Amino acid sequence: MTLIRDGEVLWDEINDLGSNETWLKSELHTQNITDYKDVFLQNGLKETDFLYRL
Repeated sequence: MTLIRDGEVLWDEINDLGSNETWLKSELHTQNITDYKDVFLQNGLKETDFLYRL
């Protein structure tokens, strides 16, 4: 599941997970990312999933 693409959050996907912006920011913080605009692509929800930064 893609949650962020080209710095844009796919809010429908986040909502389908029953999550919100607070949750997303917390998850990104675990990767030392402070702004989702810095993320090129994020797939999935586990530590082993892909997370790319610009």
